[in-house]
Amino acid sequence: MSDLIQATGLWFSTNPDSKLVASGNLGGARVLIFKNNNKKGDRSPDLFLCFGEQREKENPRTAKVTEGDDVIPF
Repeated sequence: MSDLIQATGLWFSTNPDSKLVASGNLGGARVLIFKNNNKKGDRSPDLFLCFGEQREKENPRTAKVTEGDDVIPF
C-alpha cells in the first residue's frame, strides 16, 4: 500500500497548440498544469502547477433567460 494520497483527477489537454498539459478541480479551486516552454537549463522546472477560480458549470434549469430569447415552456 502506498503512502500517497489521491487529491483529484486531472484531464489531459486536447488542444495541441496550448501550453496547458492537464487540468481538473480540487475543492473550490481549478488545478492547471502547464509545460515550461521557456526552460533555461536543467535547474528550470519542467512543469508549473497553478490554481485558479473554478469554472461555473451552467445548469440548463437555472440558466438566465434574457428578454427576446426564444423559450419553449414546459
